[in-house]
Amino acid sequence: EMQGEGSIYFAQAIQKRALQRAERELRFAGKQGDIHMLRAAIQKAEEVGVDEKKIISSKAKFDKLSTAAKPAIQAELKAAIEGNDAVRLDDVIQIARAVQVDEEIVARGEAKLKALRGDYEVQM
Repeated sequence: EMQGEGSIYFAQAIQKRALQRAERELRFAGKQGDIHMLRAAIQKAEEVGVDEKKIISSKAKFDKLSTAAKPAIQAELKAAIEGNDAVRLDDVIQIARAVQVDEEIVARGEAKLKALRGDYEVQM
């Protein structure tokens, strides 16, 4: 009987730690003003169930950052399309979608990503 209670308590403690960590990351990313970091932190916060108000204010911050960062991210996406790093390209595509970069460039990125992943699968 005690075993069961212990593991429930343990699970709750882990959940609480995950929540606290996600909230810390959200605050830190917001302060840093790093759009990649903030997007990841928001995603994590949603997964672990951080308070909705905190997520909403982080998303507002993300929107503000993304408007300012859009030209730079568009340039980053174009550079990633020229490169051969599938992981980086995938990450930049996610961000580009989130900040609503020109759909045509995003589509080019996705085509390149498919090609890169295709090559990668062939090599394996």
